[in-house]
Amino acid sequence: MKKQSVSNGFTILTLGSLIVKIPSLLYLIILTLIIGQEGFGVYSAVYTIYIFIYIVTNSGMSVATAKLLSELAAKGRHNDITRSFKLILLLMAIVGLTMSLLMCFYALPLSKAIKFPKAYIAVRALAPAIFFTSILSVYRGYFQASGNMVPTTISQIIEQFINVASSLLFAYLLMKYGIEAACAGATVGTSLGAFAAIIYLIHVYKKDKTSNINEEKPQFKYKNVSTKDLLNKIFKYAIPITICLGMQNAGSLIDMINVKDRLIVAGFSDSIASSLFGIIGQFNTLINVPITIISALSVALLPSISASNILGEKNEIKRKILYSFRLCFIIAIPSAIGFSVLGKPIYTMLFPITIEGYKFMAFGSIIVVLWSIVLIQTAILQGIGKLYIATTYILFGIILKVFINYNVVSIRNINIYGALLGNISYFIIPLVLNQLLLVKTLKVKLSLFKISLKPLISALFMGIIIYPSQYIMFRFFRLVCNTYLSNALSTLLSIILGGFIYVYILALTKGIDKDDLQLIPSPITKRIPSVILKKIKNSNYIVK
Repeated sequence: MKKQSVSNGFTILTLGSLIVKIPSLLYLIILTLIIGQEGFGVYSAVYTIYIFIYIVTNSGMSVATAKLLSELAAKGRHNDITRSFKLILLLMAIVGLTMSLLMCFYALPLSKAIKFPKAYIAVRALAPAIFFTSILSVYRGYFQASGNMVPTTISQIIEQFINVASSLLFAYLLMKYGIEAACAGATVGTSLGAFAAIIYLIHVYKKDKTSNINEEKPQFKYKNVSTKDLLNKIFKYAIPITICLGMQNAGSLIDMINVKDRLIVAGFSDSIASSLFGIIGQFNTLINVPITIISALSVALLPSISASNILGEKNEIKRKILYSFRLCFIIAIPSAIGFSVLGKPIYTMLFPITIEGYKFMAFGSIIVVLWSIVLIQTAILQGIGKLYIATTYILFGIILKVFINYNVVSIRNINIYGALLGNISYFIIPLVLNQLLLVKTLKVKLSLFKISLKPLISALFMGIIIYPSQYIMFRFFRLVCNTYLSNALSTLLSIILGGFIYVYILALTKGIDKDDLQLIPSPITKRIPSVILKKIKNSNYIVK
């Protein structure tokens, strides 16, 4: 398989993520129209359970697979790569099947425990997806370790398109039987999409097996690592990474467990509490667009950091860290400001039935930046072997979040905004502690403020311009279109305008240079106005 750099891998995964997110947003709009706001609240609860079980079952092993195989490849132990891959595949098949059966049998107690009893049919319908995604995660971890992100990206696109099409179909057909049945129908595509992605990755793996990374002849003869030692390494990496990722995503689970209950304590009815929880679900879905891109960066970064660490390349590690934080801020900061200033028109476009969530978005957009930083920090710490310490720091954030949720959400006038405050606190704690650990361990000056300053200035100028621009365009389109279409057109054009303004000012401030253009696919590069392109090509990034 072709070995790809961090930047190329990130670019490929980002393109795939953006392609995947387009049908996801359309899916969100149509599904809300089919099952309503209360139904979406139930659906959000179902997927919060699923995602947490998925992360605990699969994500840690996927990352551990990439880390272990990349380290074996760096040492030239290619025979052990094949053995490790097959061993992990067998383990995950057993674990995935076990978790699927448990999720199916305990669907009702799980739903009652999270105060969403209507969710139990959907939880049961989602159970097979855990088994399929367990197999899928191992193959993706393998290709991640080899540095080839193309199969992973294509598999994600296949998975998502099948998921969206079949889920909407079954939700529509089953809605006549009630919200519970419709929510179950909306989960069917998850299993079908994962199964289709597995078929594709198995095909790619077998097709390229003769030229794959694990078939290359090592330069030196090594004695094969014993199966016992391989298992020890697998669990040594998988357990702390699983705990860390589980805690990173525990925020949504905590919200699901205690937010609705505390809203009822505040005096809201069960139906209204479900609808308010749905707003949190909508918010999480929207911010997951930029977070998915940052996740792609962390996925591409981890095996590269692991390989450099195992070879003792300290300067290379520092270079990759600086590069990754630069990209993190270039993406996360304008996303947060864009969500904040265009929150209302975005919600009007995507959720025309209920737009109350735009205020939640305006105040909560800072989470995009905080979450992105923690993702990159965690990938770096995992890459250099600081697995358990990163997990401990996230635990401190969880404790504070639970305390805030319990005491603040139950105040009627604050309600779900208490969960927002809890989430901000939840990310700030590990962010600060992770940064102190990175500086101490790597002995490098790493000022996040200095790295973020140029993207911040550029994004603020962007926000100042696009806020009135959207309103002016809306009033213009309103002369010839209905309200919804006018808002949609003005919002989309404002997003495009904001992108050009942001990149141009970023080039003026030398926050982006000609080397960064390699991250942008050539079809997009060709469409960048020459005045912006010229500024970028004449820039050299400097961080003082």
